[in-house]
Amino acid sequence: MNTYQQIEAEIQNANNIVITSHKLADGDSVGCSLGLLHFIEKLGKKAVICHPDPAPKFLYWLDSSPIVLL
Repeated sequence: MNTYQQIEAEIQNANNIVITSHKLADGDSVGCSLGLLHFIEKLGKKAVICHPDPAPKFLYWLDSSPIVLL
């Protein structure tokens, strides 16, 4: 089993999935979180994104509604 298959298997076996990021998330972090969320949802699972800070203002054009701030 390769790394990608292992990741998918872990997601499939999970009941609760939280996607998080480092403090003062940058565009890479926000984009990766949203991309991972969509991948998890395509697998038929539910997940939540929890970031400690709002996205930078230059990213406000993104649909960040799935992101919960802690």
